[in-house]
Amino acid sequence: MRDAAKSVKAGLDIEMPFRSIRYKHLFKALRSGKASWDDIERLGKRILRFELKYYSRIAHLPSLDAGQVVRSPQHRDLAKVSASKGMVLFKNDDSLLPLGKDVKRLLVVGTLAASTQTGDMGSSAVRDPDVTSPLEGLKKLKGIQVTYLDGFDLPAVEKAAADADAIFLLVGFTAHDEGEYLATLDPQLLATGFTPVFPHVAVAMGFNWLIRKVGPSLNAFLPKGTFVAGGDRVSLRLNAKDEQLVSVIVDFAGNKLILAVEASGPVVAPAHIRQQARSILFTGYAGSRFGDALKEVLVGEAEPAGRLAFTILESELDIPEINLSATSVTYDRFWGYRLGQKRQKRPAYPFGFGLGYSRVSLTSQIPKAINERFFTIKVAVQNTGKRKTSGVVQVYAGKAGTRRENDYERVLVGFARSEELAPGTSAEIEVQCRLDPVSHWNGSSNHFDVDGGTYNIWVSQFEGDETKAEIVEVSPISWSVRSKQG
Repeated sequence: MRDAAKSVKAGLDIEMPFRSIRYKHLFKALRSGKASWDDIERLGKRILRFELKYYSRIAHLPSLDAGQVVRSPQHRDLAKVSASKGMVLFKNDDSLLPLGKDVKRLLVVGTLAASTQTGDMGSSAVRDPDVTSPLEGLKKLKGIQVTYLDGFDLPAVEKAAADADAIFLLVGFTAHDEGEYLATLDPQLLATGFTPVFPHVAVAMGFNWLIRKVGPSLNAFLPKGTFVAGGDRVSLRLNAKDEQLVSVIVDFAGNKLILAVEASGPVVAPAHIRQQARSILFTGYAGSRFGDALKEVLVGEAEPAGRLAFTILESELDIPEINLSATSVTYDRFWGYRLGQKRQKRPAYPFGFGLGYSRVSLTSQIPKAINERFFTIKVAVQNTGKRKTSGVVQVYAGKAGTRRENDYERVLVGFARSEELAPGTSAEIEVQCRLDPVSHWNGSSNHFDVDGGTYNIWVSQFEGDETKAEIVEVSPISWSVRSKQG
């Protein structure tokens, strides 16, 4: 990637996001013979071949209008389904959600509720010109009067909350708070990788300073998105204004509150907020159909079917400190929920956690012995509640008895989602599992090894639930990095 001639010979067809290394060095390499025009012709033909192949796939359409391909009705429906299925329900006391017929007046609070942002402004900056904001979607609710306040006037929020049957509060982050942050890159790398923009290291250094020092201040005066700081958040908690707003509302109307959090990753909320809010929903960045998906979730036309792909802690003190100025860092095998196990710290919301609008029970058939890298567990998933739902089966494994210092207590080895089940019905699913997460690298043999012995197997709904472990005998297993089978 950093060598124009070698990258061409190795088959790197396109340099992205714009010409940089090749712009500076490829013609010189062609003149010196380090690269040949035959290589260039080969890459060019491959690019054209792909374009023609793609064209042939869509040529049968009545019209090649881009609107029939990109942002087609099918694409937009998929965006809505993805948004609802990706939302994670953390809490739902007394089944506040989905909203019942007794909810006639809904108070919507928070600036993000009226926003059409869809996330980061870096490499993922794909913008749909027609984004449905949460507020727009909620205004489509039938039979429910929707009132909106941005949340800056707290007395007004308190007064409106007294008249509302339910409150939807959306807090969280934007691309200005988190995301891709080029200013954290080394100026030397900027000058090397983005040569047309940064022809000299001095230019890159100036850009670094400008974004880091001046960019955030200019956001208030320049067109939206001109300077986006983004980057890693220095805290996992909500920003101070959002946390204050949530704290005030839970104090006087927590029993009516649906607290929604829009973010790309973990957000730590104080215990009193988690305890007093009646319902808590993690929306993530839900895309162009956010509002329509949210409307369906709140009234039960769709279920928030997501499961946490990370752990949300009780406190930031439960994780190692981070030094954003560090030039090097050493990691070991323990992070995320594995680190929590090692430190005996249970999180506020565990890895894999997520509620539905009903309940499921699991009945599994776990093999008594495992002698292959890959194995299957059959699980019957039954809907024991009163609404349709689906279940996510998660299989965890860990060495029983004495473990090595670097062995995990319990680690995910497979998962699968059931089909959507009507109340009282069940379905059997097969969970494909693999022993890779409990293996160790053997540098002498260049193989991954699984120690033989007894292992605990949990068929769970999330990491660390109260499922009883089954003891299974595992044979010693080894495979090379090129093996497709154990």
